[in-house]
Amino acid sequence: MQLATYLEEKGQKPADFAARISARGVPVSIYGVRKWLYGYRLPRAAALQAILVETDGAVTPQDFVSKHQSNAA
Repeated sequence: MQLATYLEEKGQKPADFAARISARGVPVSIYGVRKWLYGYRLPRAAALQAILVETDGAVTPQDFVSKHQSNAA
């Protein structure tokens, strides 16, 4: 599942998600989350792990790779 879809389904804002990821020890700003959402940047390994845990496995590292590859084409 794409992160944007997850946030929309859960009614969560990027700023709130950034705060929760940061609370897991991976500092990220709302702007960083927005870059992930729009495929401008891939999260680093620690962020991918935090996202996986925060979303209870709904958003996986593979979801970012698939989105990034489709944006590059």
